[in-house]
Amino acid sequence: PTPRAAGSFVAPDGLDVKLFDPTTGFGLFGTPVWGTRYGSTQPLQKIENVRPLCMDFFKSGFCNRKGPHNQGCLFRHDEIEGKGKIEVPSAFDK
Repeated sequence: PTPRAAGSFVAPDGLDVKLFDPTTGFGLFGTPVWGTRYGSTQPLQKIENVRPLCMDFFKSGFCNRKGPHNQGCLFRHDEIEGKGKIEVPSAFDK
């Protein structure tokens, strides 16, 4: 579920710039309209898991990738619909 870009916004005459950003139409932080968009009756959707899935982790169950400044992998480490790491019996299990 990749987030889509917001549609184009043309500020109407008389838009309250103390409440809304005239370039995007989004409510400004600290105002009662924060989390909304001008002209919309629905609240903004909360989108989770926007980072791409780490295919190394998905395929093998582990990942040793490094991001900038040695902070570790920047991709998501979770499973999709129960798929993912396949348990392989080790030599110790025999």
